[in-house]
Amino acid sequence: MEHTLNNTDFLVSQTDSKGKILFANEDFCKIAGYTLEELIGQPHNMDEMMSLTQYVGAVDGKMGELLHTMDRLT
Repeated sequence: MEHTLNNTDFLVSQTDSKGKILFANEDFCKIAGYTLEELIGQPHNMDEMMSLTQYVGAVDGKMGELLHTMDRLT
């Protein structure tokens, strides 16, 4: 399943020391395709939620946007 991130999407999650999800924001849940309740306590394994290529592409796109914004501010 492929998802396209919007310019305003921002993926946030928090895990414990064993990699189990403690928190995920709404955008993360939407892209993962699960509710927060379904994600809590589950292993943070992006291969099970989306392909690594999609994850890296999403992160790379957001990082590029962040760097562009930072350049404009300096």
